Amino acid sequence: MIEKMKKLTFLVYHREYEDFLHRLQDLGVMHVVTGEVNPQQSETLSGYLEQIKALTALQKEMKELLAAAKLAPASTSSGSSSSSLSILLDQAAPRFAHLSDLRRREADLAAQLVQLEPWGNFDPAEVSHRMEAAGCELQFYVAPSKVFKKEILPSYPVMAVSEAKKNTYFVLVARDSATDVPATRLTLPETSQHDLQAEHATLAGELKAETEALTKLAQENLTSVEATLRDLNARMQFDTVREGTTTAADNSLMVLNGWIPAAKQTELETTFSDNTAWYQISDPTLDDDIPICLKNIS
Repeated sequence: MIEKMKKLTFLVYHREYEDFLHRLQDLGVMHVVTGEVNPQQSETLSGYLEQIKALTALQKEMKELLAAAKLAPASTSSGSSSSSLSILLDQAAPRFAHLSDLRRREADLAAQLVQLEPWGNFDPAEVSHRMEAAGCELQFYVAPSKVFKKEILPSYPVMAVSEAKKNTYFVLVARDSATDVPATRLTLPETSQHDLQAEHATLAGELKAETEALTKLAQENLTSVEATLRDLNARMQFDTVREGTTTAADNSLMVLNGWIPAAKQTELETTFSDNTAWYQISDPTLDDDIPICLKNIS
């Protein structure tokens, strides 16, 4: 169900304005209408945006690691200060970038090993050298096994190497690089299967160790990162309202407009019964852009 809304206009002395905003924030029911604020025009807001962006990226990386390991973050905050979180960001960001690079390289080596699997272990550099000395070239192909047996094997100087999933992998010794073999020519990695396996094993070990270390870091620090994000977002919201408020009477008064559910009117009147601010509560007009507030039905 949609709540009925009331329109608010406040006047508050400039010297009392920030305390007034905190009281609105504590009330927790205001939909504050700010002006068009470009956060980049405010050094403070810009600083908040940079911190939020960096911490959100770190939070995402940490959550993904914990989800993969099926672990939960520490249930209580480690009490990290802003300076220690800044150090964490400086150290963790390049480590997560390195982890991403390790993952990419490991996946690339794994793909190359799959590509070499039908051909077995040989030294591409040695084969190429020998073929070049003989004035020919060893070409690698794959074709459906039926096509290979009926059309290719009887007509071309080829040799089958292996067969898998109804495909035949074969080589052709050619004097001319241009051939008309009815098959798909392949370009293989320039490293032997043995060397690639060794490189992949080393890289996989490094990836495992770094993943475990960063997972531990995530488990210990995610709660603090999320608490800091909540605090920064609250400050961002508060300062955006402050920066976007219209000023009046040579900055001696601050003018702010907003909305509140009609059911919260009494609570608001009680909150500001000490005359901290002058305010007016009115019904919206047809020209107003009324925010939508949904009523919880329990």
